[in-house]
Amino acid sequence: MPIEPNGGVWGALLGSCRAYSNPNIAQIAANHLFELEPNAIGNYILLSNIYASVGAVELCFNGKEADERERSEKKSRMLLVGRLSFRSYLPET
Repeated sequence: MPIEPNGGVWGALLGSCRAYSNPNIAQIAANHLFELEPNAIGNYILLSNIYASVGAVELCFNGKEADERERSEKKSRMLLVGRLSFRSYLPET
């Protein structure tokens, strides 16, 4: 691309990966989104929904281990997902 893609471009790609059930490209788009928008929880939920749609939810949590700050953020996201599932929110499968 002649210009650097922003969060909107990566978000559109991640959304299309949901529509076409493509977790490989979704992971690439999500990694860029996590760098650009680390506090946008919707990106994490969308990625988990993509993994759930192909039956590979465990892949969402098998990333390369990061420093302590990233691990605590991951734990916070997992707690949020746990709260959502406790309130009967389940990702579409």
